[in-house]
Amino acid sequence: DTCHWPADQYTFAYVNETPDEYPSMIVNIMPSHGLPILTCMVGGGAGRAMERRELSENVAWAMQLVRKLFGSNVPEPTRAVQTAWDQDPFSYGAYSCAGKGVHADD
Repeated sequence: DTCHWPADQYTFAYVNETPDEYPSMIVNIMPSHGLPILTCMVGGGAGRAMERRELSENVAWAMQLVRKLFGSNVPEPTRAVQTAWDQDPFSYGAYSCAGKGVHADD
């Protein structure tokens, strides 16, 4: 597979007139892992709504923005997954990451 977007750019932000109409950020996994994968960041009400939809609906929804940003020739993904953070009893919609300088024994 190949990238159909700028391979060296890590994130693509999108500010839309209608909040929640599209994902607000797309993360490109190519610079960090060498894989042509895009991750759509969706939060708030849009994230909760996304969890209630079928995966195929969410792929179609996200691909509208991907094609708007990178052109109509971007093919359908060969694989797609989605999370359910809001339904996870250990996070209930939140996620976190380790800060700069954090060590495993902290």
